[in-house]
Amino acid sequence: MIEWIKFIALLSIPVLIWVFSCLIIRYHNFQPDGSRKRSKHHAEKDDDRTIFIQAHNSSIYRLFEFYIKISLAIFGGFIYVITREVKTIDIEQINKTVANSIGWLLILIASIFTLMIIFHQKSKIERWRIRFSWWEPIFWIEFPLILLINTVSIAFKVIVIPSIF
Repeated sequence: MIEWIKFIALLSIPVLIWVFSCLIIRYHNFQPDGSRKRSKHHAEKDDDRTIFIQAHNSSIYRLFEFYIKISLAIFGGFIYVITREVKTIDIEQINKTVANSIGWLLILIASIFTLMIIFHQKSKIERWRIRFSWWEPIFWIEFPLILLINTVSIAFKVIVIPSIF
């Protein structure tokens, strides 16, 4: 039960970071009436603006694919560590230490990828002409990606590793 409480508490952190960072970006780019405060991309043509936004979208998807590849490699290393047959006195403690290190590494990678997605989203929002509502970031495609990345990482560290050791 305590693991689930930790899991939910830790998972709420990236959700809040996502929503608040989108609101901060909105505050810096739009006035309360919906008009733009300033537009550093005002000279871009509509076609160019669309191309740049699509490029940021594809960058976000490539980041997600890269995260999946890194996570699979880390999980493979984890499985190797816990299944190896080494005859040393303290192999249990070594495996536990390596497993915890792998869990923290996965959380670090998820945090870095979350920040990279937020930076790409910032560049997309700077090109928008219309202000978005405070609740809209929860329904953007980037939010489930961030949620999935962090759910896998935090669940591995908080639930899977303690249940094995």
